[in-house]
Parts: sequence; C-alpha cells; structure tokens
Amino acid sequence: MPYNTKPIKVVYGKPIPQHFNPAIDDYEVLLGDNGASRHVLYDKDGNPLSVVSGKLEVRATEIEALLAGLPTSKTTSGNFKAAIVEPLPAGSNVIGKVGIDQTANGVQIVSALPAGDNNIGNVDIVSTPADATPGSAHPAKAILIAGSDGTNARRILTDANGVVQVQVVQTTQEVTMLASAARTASGDTSATPVDVKKYKEAVFFLDVTAVSGTAPTLDVKIKTKDPVSGKWFDLVNFTQVTAVTSEMKAVSGLLGSQIAVFYTIGGTTPSFTFSVGAVLKS
Repeated sequence: MPYNTKPIKVVYGKPIPQHFNPAIDDYEVLLGDNGASRHVLYDKDGNPLSVVSGKLEVRATEIEALLAGLPTSKTTSGNFKAAIVEPLPAGSNVIGKVGIDQTANGVQIVSALPAGDNNIGNVDIVSTPADATPGSAHPAKAILIAGSDGTNARRILTDANGVVQVQVVQTTQEVTMLASAARTASGDTSATPVDVKKYKEAVFFLDVTAVSGTAPTLDVKIKTKDPVSGKWFDLVNFTQVTAVTSEMKAVSGLLGSQIAVFYTIGGTTPSFTFSVGAVLKS
C-alpha cells in the first residue's frame, strides 16, 4: 500500500525517526551510530556490499594514472619507494644515475653512465703501481690521461691506505743546448732559452773535442732565469776546461722556468770545439 496510507510510529506522543520500507509495507525505526542513520549500499547487481565481500569499486582517472607510473618491480630490499627515481631530462648533459661502491682498493663507480656526449662508462680507482704509459699494460678501467706530447700519462690511484694519489709516469726530453762547433769568443744562449717548467731533474753533458791556442781556458755554466728581475743565476758549473775532455752534471730538484748555457773563453787566440746537451726528466 502507499506510504501515506500507513500510520507513522509514535512514542510518548511524538513521531520518531523512521522510514517507509516497501518490502514490509510499513514504517521502520531508523537505527544508527553517533546520530547518523545506517545505510545499505548495493553493487551494480543489486547485492548488498560489506567490508568482507562485494567491496565497492571506486577508481578515479587520477589514481589510475598514478598507479601506472609506479615501478613494475621492487628493489633488492623490497622497497618500492627506493625504486621510484626520476631521471634527468634527455640532452647532451644527461648523466643518469651513478652508483658508488667502497672496495678494498678505494672507491669504485659501479653503475655505468648512459650512452651520450658525457658517457665515461665504468671507472675503477685502483692501487696497482703498473706503468700507465699509453699502449702499455695497465689495470682494467684505470683512468689514463695522455700527455700533450703523447709520451707520458697520468692515472688516478689509491695508496695502501686507500688515499687517492696521482701517479705521473716519468718522461724525458733530450735537448741540444749547444751544437758542436769551434768557438773563439765568449757567449751564451739566453736569447733562445730552454723551457723547463714541467721538469724536476736534468743531466747536462759537456763534450770538448778540440782545443788550440796559448793557455786556453773554457768555463761553461748552466744558468736559470729569475722571472722578476730577468737576471740569470748559476745552476751548474762545469770544471774549467784546458784540454779535450767530457763531463756530466746531474741536477735534482726544481730547475726554474728557463735555462741557458753561458760560456767564457780565455787565453791567447783560443779555440774550443764543444757541445752542450741535456736530458730533462719530469
């Protein structure tokens, strides 16, 4: 029967909260918690829903988009949060992600960079004191930096305590400071000095092959230049020459920035045929 044909329930002379239930064709008291009515939700097939079975399906497009962006697998520790990483944007400077690992020999970059303009691949900082000259045997993944002349190289290393070092493979340069020739007057090569900024050791050679004149003397010096005053200061003094001879002088330590040969010839109508050579070491 229609709801308006049924009497409303009254308690103590007043209507109470109620609703009309067509299934029983009568009014029912509203039951609820905290002043709210209880409601029954039904699924698309008309079945009542509960927290145990028949749960209500509510999915917003925003939630679906977020779920699609989650990683498809966990990290080794089972952590989804650690697996969500936003890479750098594509471009010539993209470097991606780099993993650092502590090893017995120091530090090792274990994750290769992506291919691109700045890709350097895997780099291993090792502690093997093997020669790092280009083309020679060296540890895998060692960093080799060729010198400007292609004859030397440097490699990043760690010592026995794991302290990072830089190994410089020693290189040499042979220099003719004075070619062999007969000379009768004093002179020097200060107008054409030898640049020695990158060298720390040197071996100098004086070779006298002919001497003539009356009481001839030859004093040969290797001097280094003061860059401020422009003055030259003694670096090597060869023994005074009065006859055919040869002599070698070694210098260990800084050589300065420029060096030159200075020679003084004395006597009556003297003539000395000699040369000055050098081997420079870094």
